[in-house]
Amino acid sequence: MPKYYTAKGDDGLSYMGCAIASKDSALIIGIGDVDELNSLIGLVIVDIADELMKNRLISVQNKLFVIGAELGGIINPVYTPKNIITNKELTDLELIIDDYSNKVGMLKKFVLPGGVDGAAKLQYARAVSRRVERSIVKISKEHSDMNKIILKYLNRLSTLLFVMALYLNKKENYEEINPSY
Repeated sequence: MPKYYTAKGDDGLSYMGCAIASKDSALIIGIGDVDELNSLIGLVIVDIADELMKNRLISVQNKLFVIGAELGGIINPVYTPKNIITNKELTDLELIIDDYSNKVGMLKKFVLPGGVDGAAKLQYARAVSRRVERSIVKISKEHSDMNKIILKYLNRLSTLLFVMALYLNKKENYEEINPSY
């Protein structure tokens, strides 16, 4: 019977081949944050009926998986090629953002996160993506050889999740709620 555990990490260290990193290092925390966002997007997909949006989110999941691998390559470069996330992925993401932006129009006021179920979960994923971005900024300061396009991609990703949420709410005729301040 196969085992899904190795017990290697019981000492608070992560092992990547012959490389070792503490589980509380910025790098391992960042990799975990990327994994959390990827899992959350998987949860979002469950509530999305729009096939194009689902496929776009699955593509994002694949990119997040690659980002996690690239970050892991900082620990052990033998296993992971660098610079897999390129300007092409960034441009592709911007085109998708533009597509949803054109469908929802320009916002004139801030909106509270929420709305229909899928949109509310997209807003939550947006907030988590901002935390991931902050984690990766810290890594980039400690590892100057990190692929800087990853930061740009994550910055755009939060925008994509936001406009997708707006789009779902608009599609379902949900009227956005503006904060009262």
